[in-house]
Amino acid sequence: MYNNIMRHIISNILILLSLSSCFLLKEQLSTTSNLHINKGDIVLTSLNARDVHSINPQTLENKQLSQFDRITDRGRGLFWNKNTYELLVVVDGRDRVEAISAIDGSSRDFIIDGNLNGTIRGMTQLDTGEYLIIESNGLERFSQAGLRITGGGWPLNLSGAGYQVSTLTNGNILVCVGGAIDQVQIRDPSTGALLFSDNGPGGHNPTGCKERSDGTIAVSFNGGTDQVWLYNDDLSVGSAIALNSNLGNIMSNPQGIAIAENDNIYVSDATHNHILELNSNGELIRAFGVLSYASDIIVID
Repeated sequence: MYNNIMRHIISNILILLSLSSCFLLKEQLSTTSNLHINKGDIVLTSLNARDVHSINPQTLENKQLSQFDRITDRGRGLFWNKNTYELLVVVDGRDRVEAISAIDGSSRDFIIDGNLNGTIRGMTQLDTGEYLIIESNGLERFSQAGLRITGGGWPLNLSGAGYQVSTLTNGNILVCVGGAIDQVQIRDPSTGALLFSDNGPGGHNPTGCKERSDGTIAVSFNGGTDQVWLYNDDLSVGSAIALNSNLGNIMSNPQGIAIAENDNIYVSDATHNHILELNSNGELIRAFGVLSYASDIIVID
């Protein structure tokens, strides 16, 4: 009995220490500005460099967060894990997901699985805590511990090349699918079943898609007429709000999309190597930052 009581006491102490640690990390992120990754930072990957950068949207300070070991490695997808205060980077090359600590910049392999052997790009976390990773033309599902989940429709065949994926406020999956079908899609988080879709401008790859706080969905389309669209919450109504030609031809290769705290739209451009900030009407607020062949983009919240 004594041993059982001691184990119970020790277990409670460990839980309290864990909760205290989480509280301190949250406090650090909200009150300091000298961490490796800070709240409000814009984080980008590059398609032709093996590093990940952050840009402070106020000071425009550009900081390298990580450089991958192998020369063939490329960061292709990003996700901010609020629970562990780590930046998760989908790395194509030695295919894996790498976790970078916001506190000290240390990194660790988070997911390594032999089934991630194609072109891996975007990543998101479902409300259940499970992760989705784009792998070539499909979506792979992993547990919180990084274990691959199969069955019940998973892995999911997207029938086209997946680009960016995120989780909507209502829990559904938002994914950009290019290649053979060129669609913005909303899917059921349990089964992966297609709920809503739209093709946007014909012949254009939807390379970035993200929900804004008002429920509208911003999508970047890459093609003959590079443009950004704004959709309603079920993709039934959508139209272009910004065209490259209307922006002075400075958005000629749009890639990922992220949403600013004020709901403005950040678009990474892989030709001009900068970030465009647009308002809800598609008006250019500014172009800033420099990262060679900018690809996926997120805002640390």
